[in-house]
Amino acid sequence: MKTNLFYIKTITRSALFLLTLLFLFFLTYNLYESIFVSITYFTANYIYSIICFNLFLVTASTYTMLNRSNVLIFLERDSLKKQYSLILSCGIISLIIALLPVSLMFLFANDLTQPTFLLKGITHFLIIWLISNTLAAVIGSSMGLLIKNKFSYLSSLIVYGFFVWVSSNIPIKPINKYLNIFDDNTYIVSNNLSGIIFNTDYFLDKLFIILIIFSFIFIVRIFLVPKKKIINSLILSILIVSIFSLPIWSNSNYQTVTFPTNQSMKNISYEIQEYNMNLELNNKLKNKATLKIGFLENSKDIVLALDNIFSVKNLKISNSPTSFTHNNNLINIPSTHKKGDVITLTIDYEGTVNMNNNIGFNTYYVAESAINLPGSVFDWYPNLRNQSSIDFEVTVNSSAKIYSNISSLSSEEEHLVGTANSLNIFAGQYQQAEVDGIQYIIPNSFTVNGFKSDLESIIKSMLGNKNFPEDDLLVLKDKKYKRVIVGIWPFGVSSSPVQIIGDTILVYYNQ
Repeated sequence: MKTNLFYIKTITRSALFLLTLLFLFFLTYNLYESIFVSITYFTANYIYSIICFNLFLVTASTYTMLNRSNVLIFLERDSLKKQYSLILSCGIISLIIALLPVSLMFLFANDLTQPTFLLKGITHFLIIWLISNTLAAVIGSSMGLLIKNKFSYLSSLIVYGFFVWVSSNIPIKPINKYLNIFDDNTYIVSNNLSGIIFNTDYFLDKLFIILIIFSFIFIVRIFLVPKKKIINSLILSILIVSIFSLPIWSNSNYQTVTFPTNQSMKNISYEIQEYNMNLELNNKLKNKATLKIGFLENSKDIVLALDNIFSVKNLKISNSPTSFTHNNNLINIPSTHKKGDVITLTIDYEGTVNMNNNIGFNTYYVAESAINLPGSVFDWYPNLRNQSSIDFEVTVNSSAKIYSNISSLSSEEEHLVGTANSLNIFAGQYQQAEVDGIQYIIPNSFTVNGFKSDLESIIKSMLGNKNFPEDDLLVLKDKKYKRVIVGIWPFGVSSSPVQIIGDTILVYYNQ
């Protein structure tokens, strides 16, 4: 403990530390207002402050390892123990400095921010702050031990600079996200509606950097502890294999938005008359959907759209199990029926929904606190694309407060009943307001008046759009809508910033 205190005093009493602190205060002062938008937005913009402190720790840890003063030799003769004590000391300093931005998060967070999103945002910030600072300290101390001269400074900055350079790339692929030691949304517009989604991919992403940190430590051990070179080399090999395996494994599970084809959905000779769903939305989407299907003509099969990310556990027609295939986002059921027949089809399915677009933007997702399921463009439940209005009765089990184009019968129980051509469900950092009989469900960072003004501008620009359906234009022009919800969908599916779903307008989220 005495060694740690000495390192802390040595590091914090330097002129470089004072300059770094002043620069950090300056950057924080210029950014603190972004906390009002969301904690994640502030974290994504805080990158230069993080880099600033990382660079200080790289330099300070390199200097400390090169320092051969009598006091340091007296406190710790073992170079490896000296490195570990230094890394711990840098971690303690990092935690103390983090009190400034964390305090600002509590003070300046939007009043509408739910405690869950506030705590998750702070946790995410601390994870990034501590991991990047630890990596910086490990790089600096490792170069100081391995090179043992003034070239250690240059080497440390080059190695750290590599991570900054890689982190500046847009996270199109898992490897880009894994090598990013900062926020993955730093260089893209972040989705502040969803906040931070703590899932398997998130923790594997952070584990990747932790494995790199330990790899540096064991590289040093190989050179400084020759008696244990074999076992240290073995551990390093395991770490390297793990580092390369994580992105490959993640790539096979990486969910990106695909645009399903309508080719197999043509010449449909049946229609869905009713939906009855028992829906569970937490870290997974689980649904037991019962569909009432009526046949307009003789048919030899049933084809329904359902995204491939879902796994169908059970499928029955009139309570009798039947065979099916699920490929290319379509369920194919060989089943012969005559014109006028009405059947009941039950499908049990589930899946993890965490889909990104081509630059890593959260597009469709289901988490305990955030949901984005625009059924108008995403086949998250079995459907016939572009069908007219259908009766829905849906019981939703979710820890988050949900919003939908179909009204809830009770404020206590999420029981949705209504008629629409699609079911759209949302949850996240939303606020709800009613103005002139219209319900507005908009992001916490928006103001109602500001959003209304923007919406009126969008509607005005769309009224002259001849490609937009005439019936939908009348809904906009005459204000024949009761509800406005902000949601997210890929522009490759629909380039319009507005979708009309019965008496509900869906507006594309644009922060």
